[in-house]
Amino acid sequence: MNTVFKSLLAGFAGALTTTLLHELIRKNVDNAPRLDLLGEEATSKTIEAAGVTAPEGDQLYWTSMAGDIFANTLYYSIVGVKKQSFVGAGIGLGVSAGLG
Repeated sequence: MNTVFKSLLAGFAGALTTTLLHELIRKNVDNAPRLDLLGEEATSKTIEAAGVTAPEGDQLYWTSMAGDIFANTLYYSIVGVKKQSFVGAGIGLGVSAGLG
């Protein structure tokens, strides 16, 4: 397996785990942050900015979840692309995500 494929696979595992964890917390903890609603709003605005009518209800939810997993897979996979500095890359990406 090449490095890019391994990085994408690891990124997908991280994205899926993070999304599932957020959903479990949302469904089981009172007053948990509603990241699903934030994602739905971002998805809706992005789709409408492209001049297309955004989906609603469950279709918007699942479109948002798919987009979230896709984007996070790409983001998380960046860490593993260069073997020489994965710790530094992880720290840098973590800090930038926290600030952004």
